[in-house]
Amino acid sequence: MESSIRLITISGPRGAGKGTILDALMSTIPGLRRVVPHTTRVARAYEVNGREYHFVSRADFDRLRLHGEFVWWSHIGPTQLAGTTYDELRQSSRGSVLDVLPSGAVALRDKIVEAGGSAFLMAVHASREERARRIAKRQPDLSRDDIQRLLDEDPAPPDLHHYRSFDLIIRNSAPDAGQACSHAVAAGRAFLGESLSDRSRPC
Repeated sequence: MESSIRLITISGPRGAGKGTILDALMSTIPGLRRVVPHTTRVARAYEVNGREYHFVSRADFDRLRLHGEFVWWSHIGPTQLAGTTYDELRQSSRGSVLDVLPSGAVALRDKIVEAGGSAFLMAVHASREERARRIAKRQPDLSRDDIQRLLDEDPAPPDLHHYRSFDLIIRNSAPDAGQACSHAVAAGRAFLGESLSDRSRPC
């Protein structure tokens, strides 16, 4: 079953536009499924269990880990654990997409390719100033110091050399993400063997 897995990963620092790219891929590539990882952290106000993440206890996470259910898992900061299960990757025969740390993307690619599947790794990059602006727009209650702290503590590295083994690096510092979305969608369709005839603007 793992030989049929086709996965697109999206990685990058907070505020780079990963969610925008992911939404563009989902809305323009028929049958593409978003992978829902497991995490031990508490859900944020706008998150829904089973949509952004499967929010589980540490005990449940450890049980899945000990039973070999995770393709990849990792510590995210001092207390949080996150991981992707084999079952999540088997849900779509067309292909799946996942927002994941760069280390996780590389680990997932290695395991999937070893099993006969395929993976395409995308990195999304934006300047620190643009990322700060987007975070402020998304979470207007945060102070400037809070935003800088979030940027400093981000587990996803902002430096491009961390993504040198990726298949595609998308520069997304412009206020309008249309060009970045078009670039990502074209690459995703090519990886999955999709027709490029649809010229509609993805975002």
